[in-house]
Amino acid sequence: MMKPEMKRKYYYILWALLLALSVYLCIDKKSKLETLDYSNIDSAAVYVLENWGGDAINVDTPWRFNPLISFDELKKYSDLIVRVKAISSRGKNNCTITETEILDVYQGEKNMFNNIVYVYEWGELYFQHTYFARDGYTLMTPQQEYVLFLNKFYNPYSEEEAWLLANVFHGKIITNWPEGWSVIDDLKSGTLIYSEVSDWGLITTDEMVFNCYKDIYENVLSLTGTEYE
Repeated sequence: MMKPEMKRKYYYILWALLLALSVYLCIDKKSKLETLDYSNIDSAAVYVLENWGGDAINVDTPWRFNPLISFDELKKYSDLIVRVKAISSRGKNNCTITETEILDVYQGEKNMFNNIVYVYEWGELYFQHTYFARDGYTLMTPQQEYVLFLNKFYNPYSEEEAWLLANVFHGKIITNWPEGWSVIDDLKSGTLIYSEVSDWGLITTDEMVFNCYKDIYENVLSLTGTEYE
């Protein structure tokens, strides 16, 4: 019988391969970034996939799926920290890649200012009426601004450059704290409509995760020197 440690090791390897494959499919070199129809996303039913990253914390990126990462850790493990405006272009192949314009660079290559970068997001819309929020993730809204903590994704098979969020819970920080956003009592899939949560930083039942996001948000205010609402 296989030891639990070996099973966990193989699970990590499988997860890393699946993540790499999904990103590759989103940006394969045979076709440029295409626009998917997200026009109905506001009316989509939200299905929250808790612990989707779960135990998939491998030795190379232990910070990516940590729901209680600190602001200092997030900075340490980010290749690029930027303020961006989301653009309405989306990816393909059942993945979401959001096109963004860099407005400010706080850490990383300063010459990235005004560049267009593509960010792999952790949620996706299926069949125009169902939104899968992996680990409670909400997509960037077109024309809205965000502060992103990013890792470069080196894909030798693609002509498109893509970036991964350094942390799937707290790597995308909203710049306007929405009124009424709080921890929810439960995650009954299909009972939430996307328009109800689209401006939230994330969807969670865990007060510790929510407070971690709030702490990073407040640190972002100091980092950027901006009085966000």
